[in-house]
Amino acid sequence: TNKKALLFSVIILLMIGALRLFVMIFSSSLNEKNVKIVIDIHDKRLEVEALVDTGNLVKDPMNMNPVIFIKKDIAKKIFSKEVIELSHLDTLPSEYRKRIRLIPITRIGQTHVMTGVRVDTVTVLNGEKGETIDATVVIDKEEGTFGGYFALAPYVAVCENG
Repeated sequence: TNKKALLFSVIILLMIGALRLFVMIFSSSLNEKNVKIVIDIHDKRLEVEALVDTGNLVKDPMNMNPVIFIKKDIAKKIFSKEVIELSHLDTLPSEYRKRIRLIPITRIGQTHVMTGVRVDTVTVLNGEKGETIDATVVIDKEEGTFGGYFALAPYVAVCENG
């Protein structure tokens, strides 16, 4: 009976392993998609590869547009230090004052408020064709990247129409 129980356990473990492998292959083909996005604001343009995140359901509370997260290092290429740090509103350039959004984010059970910026346009590039979407850009000041990417795009904004 010990041999039968051992054999049964091995078969069950192999089936669980095969099921996990199948789920991993299937989910990676759906969830680990990346897109190239172009962010325009005033006379500046930023083109970056973004990871498409099916779990990014964050919305701008002012207009309910989806949110694109970009890392602080990348944000420096398009926004001034005053916009990124947002420490003194008096030093904020006048052209940004109506564009700043405070976006509440819940991570690991804690709520944080992040700096968001309403940009002129966000274009999702698909080959040679581009589609403009309405989105707010949020500056993520934490270290690291989003799975090797410096931007995190919401699935609902970049994949729903295309």
